[in-house]
Amino acid sequence: MGFGAATRTEKTPAMALIGLLAQNYNQGANRLVRLEADGALLDGAGLDGKLPDIAGALDTVPWGVKVEEMDGDKAKGLVEIGCDFFVVSPERVTVEAVKDERAAYLLSLPSDVDDRFLRAIEDLPVDAVFMSIASTESPLTLQHLINIGSIRTMFDKYLILGVPATISAKEMEGLRDMGVDALVVDAGRSSEKVLGTIKENLLSLPRQRKPRPDRISPVLPHMAGASAASSDEEDDDEEEL
Repeated sequence: MGFGAATRTEKTPAMALIGLLAQNYNQGANRLVRLEADGALLDGAGLDGKLPDIAGALDTVPWGVKVEEMDGDKAKGLVEIGCDFFVVSPERVTVEAVKDERAAYLLSLPSDVDDRFLRAIEDLPVDAVFMSIASTESPLTLQHLINIGSIRTMFDKYLILGVPATISAKEMEGLRDMGVDALVVDAGRSSEKVLGTIKENLLSLPRQRKPRPDRISPVLPHMAGASAASSDEEDDDEEEL
């Protein structure tokens, strides 16, 4: 997704996996390196003095920082110590701060986002959009998918979504089908086993189903048998031709 690292697995996962590090930074960083995660997102107060050590621990994993405010000088300083991407808030991040082509920029959506805000996203100088449902208790509902889908239709940029570590394979599939490009999971508080399961589920997701052009309407359950018979007859006719 442009964070700076090539894919290291033979099979491409359905969505990228990014680990959130808001505490237990070095321990979480080591987990992400062993997992060969696609990225690490650092968040938390007092990170400045810890960044060089954390960056060293991440080694081959591209990392970024979530910031509430940033100007051009701060952005340049972070890029120079290895920062690959930023998650930025719109209110206190200057335009000059998102101009360095060495980094990617993710716009953090406010919780009370409205349509006027969403319509402006496509023309902003950002590479992706970040939103989170990590505080949501599983299971996810259809309403969650509706909310995400309604936002997704407003822009073509990547959509990065923070999710709880309890997310299931079926829930991942639903998010993938709604257009989510990457998941962010708390790696500082999740065990290596949990993170490994999430990655395996991402790699094992079935192909995204696409509607067949000849199926204009859904098949009701009580019509399934008739539909199958009709389909067989059509196939036979095609073979005769």
